Amino acid sequence: MQNNSKRTGPLVVAVASIKGGVGKTSLAVLLARRIGEQGRRALLVDLDPQASATDYALRDENPDTIRSACSFHLLTERAALADVSRPALLGADVVPAAPILATTGAALAGDAGALLRFRRALLAGGHDVIVMDCPPSLSPELRAGLYAADVALVPVGVDRWTLQGLQVLTDETAKIADTTGRPLSLLAVPSIVTPREDDRVRAMLDGFVRVTAATVHKSASVRRAMDRGTVPGPATLAEIDALAGELIGGQ
Repeated sequence: MQNNSKRTGPLVVAVASIKGGVGKTSLAVLLARRIGEQGRRALLVDLDPQASATDYALRDENPDTIRSACSFHLLTERAALADVSRPALLGADVVPAAPILATTGAALAGDAGALLRFRRALLAGGHDVIVMDCPPSLSPELRAGLYAADVALVPVGVDRWTLQGLQVLTDETAKIADTTGRPLSLLAVPSIVTPREDDRVRAMLDGFVRVTAATVHKSASVRRAMDRGTVPGPATLAEIDALAGELIGGQ
């Protein structure tokens, strides 16, 4: 990975997509894991009530224990980062999710400043890179992730709704950047695609959004890794490493 000479603070990445089925969670967990394994202090934050990233990273932890100390409590300021983070599991510290996250909107009703304070809470751990797995909908949890982020990393595949979904996220990131006064860039990454589909995605996105040089190609080993809590094959790991290098070196 490249060293980042321009950034003086941590890099916060929100992995976000309005559509499911594009490898969002696998991208988030593998990115955090590989960054941690490369020697940086990495934090994986699960903001999706489906908790798929949590199932990957904390498959042996009791669900009741997770529910009592998860990202919901950090978002709603019921607990500090140190109270909900699990240390250095699979290369990265982990803040898990639980279905109670779906009540975040109600819990934060009338407190617009909570989304702005979420970034401050995340930075308290002194991590080099923070990767958030956001839910596939324009929910309070997704907005919280975008408010906290420096980069919205959007996995995209070959789908007729791709451009519309990207437009929604492009509009949302622009609004949030105006509100926070901090830059928030959107970066698309071709994900779960064949080489031919990769070319189609890049042609479709040309001139619309920035696209990574790295691609995460379709691979059966990714699904197996997510099911087992392991890592995929060397080809996929090389793609994840290339993507991490772009993110860290390009900020």
